[in-house]
Amino acid sequence: KFNNDQIVKPMKSIEKKQAPMWFTILGIIALVWNFLGVGAYLIHVYMTDEMISGLPQAQIDIIYNTPVWVNGAFALAVWCGLLGSICMLFKKKISVYLFQISFAGIFIQNIHSFFMIDAVGAFGLVQGLIMPCIVMFFAIVLILVNTTAKKSHWIR
Repeated sequence: KFNNDQIVKPMKSIEKKQAPMWFTILGIIALVWNFLGVGAYLIHVYMTDEMISGLPQAQIDIIYNTPVWVNGAFALAVWCGLLGSICMLFKKKISVYLFQISFAGIFIQNIHSFFMIDAVGAFGLVQGLIMPCIVMFFAIVLILVNTTAKKSHWIR
């Protein structure tokens, strides 16, 4: 016979805690930021030959010689970033993984930009170096914040 002390009671599920207001504000900023990234991607993908012909020759050469894996990484980065932002606002822990995948796409793009082409020479210091570094920094911040949110049970 068992008495009540011997019966193992199931653990209560961990309660979701209220996320601080700054988390929601950051989620809105991330959503806007990633919509801008999606916009940049769509402009890149749907750029017509007429639009391309108006660019400097160095940029034209890069556009026509960019490997498909770089464009794939770009797509992965922006779409996973956008989905991660939406999940962040809905307090879903999958946001952590989506932001990690997005960062991987950004990282792959930057390997191409920093080591395989002269991005600074073609696009200038801001677009060729500073902006990609800002994008990477913000992606890392989103990963760290969402990882903390997951551990703090702000997201489920």
